[in-house]
This record gives sequence, C-alpha cells and structure tokens, in this order.
Amino acid sequence: ILQAELVRIWEQTGKTVIYITHSIDEALMLGDRTVIMTAHPGRIKQIINVPFSHPRDLITLSSSAEFGKLKLDIWRVLEEEVNRARAEEE
Repeated sequence: ILQAELVRIWEQTGKTVIYITHSIDEALMLGDRTVIMTAHPGRIKQIINVPFSHPRDLITLSSSAEFGKLKLDIWRVLEEEVNRARAEEE
C-alpha cells in the first residue's frame, strides 16, 4: 500500500523522490535509477538506470528475464562490495 501511495504522489506531483531501501526488488519496481553504495565509508559505488516503463506491474515485471538479469547484476555488485568490506575488517 505504501509503495502504491508513493507512486501515486510521484505521478500526481511530478516531484523528484529519493527512496532508500535494502530491497533490490523494491528499488527496481519504484525507481528510474538505482544507486548502489559502498559499505564504509558510504559512497556511491555505481548508478544503474532502470529500463522499465511506468506503470509497473510487480508480478509481470518480476517474472521477466530482463528483471532477473538486472537483479542478478545488482546482487553481484553488492556481493563484491560485501567481500571488499569483509577483507578490510580482517
């Protein structure tokens, strides 16, 4: 419900929205760009353009091959960052 309300406000106002989430699915459903941050210090590691047009239907979109590939690409960037952060702690 909250996601739908955010989309409604965005569509109604046309304002820029910065949405912070730990969910890749949520980022791909709501965003036009996804910014991946580093662990420590928190800096921009990568910006990924989300190529899906609006409105987005979660079930249809999440079952598409393009969605799955983009989600996997983001997971790989995050995995690399987690491994880097762990190595620095040791």
